[in-house]
Amino acid sequence: MTRLRCTLLALPLLVFFSLTIPWAAAAEGPVTVKFRSLPEGALVVVDGQDQCAAPCEMKLLAGTHVVGMSHDGYLAREEMVEVKQGSNSLKWELAPHLGTISISSDPAGVEVQLRAGKGKLQTLKTPVDGLETRPGTYEITLSDARFARQQQSATVRPGEETRVDLETVPTKGTLSITVLDEAGDPDKAAITLNGKSYRGAGPWTLKPGSYRVEVKHRGQLVMDQSVTVEAGSDIALDVQTAPQ
Repeated sequence: MTRLRCTLLALPLLVFFSLTIPWAAAAEGPVTVKFRSLPEGALVVVDGQDQCAAPCEMKLLAGTHVVGMSHDGYLAREEMVEVKQGSNSLKWELAPHLGTISISSDPAGVEVQLRAGKGKLQTLKTPVDGLETRPGTYEITLSDARFARQQQSATVRPGEETRVDLETVPTKGTLSITVLDEAGDPDKAAITLNGKSYRGAGPWTLKPGSYRVEVKHRGQLVMDQSVTVEAGSDIALDVQTAPQ
């Protein structure tokens, strides 16, 4: 009698477990995971096997998965991701894999412009040393008014340095004039070059030629001389005002 009672008690337990196993399996079925990337088009790899190009979606089992994203010109990213029942979405912004560009010239201090495609125009002065920038083809324009305008292209690659040496052909010169008072401090004065008024101390970019320089301080002429400007020359004049 004891053995028979034990058998009868065990039967309901077997039936209970047989009913709950299919329900648990259904609850852990595949779920949809949506993937997005900035920039778009990143290759999405899950567990080293499943692939798609973002924006895209995959059906994955709930649990932990290894997700990676990669895109040309950007640093690859890989992380452990927990997928849960319900709605799942993953959006990653990839960091650009930068390169560097260096620009030199003789003389230094030459104004250049840098632009990739229709991107932002940057105005710089040489030397440019190891400027971090996105990979791509750049147009470099020598835009300094003292030199012949020229353009050349340079390609920046991820993780690499690109060096550019500009050849400068001078077409103009510069002239600066500093007017000092009796104590040796800068003073305001009226300056004309070939009869044209100039403000400040310069430097002014001028075409090659002869210029008549006149400097007046409080209406009194303190300089009247001829100066020859040549292509590529940098002339600096110091003028001392007369004692009052």
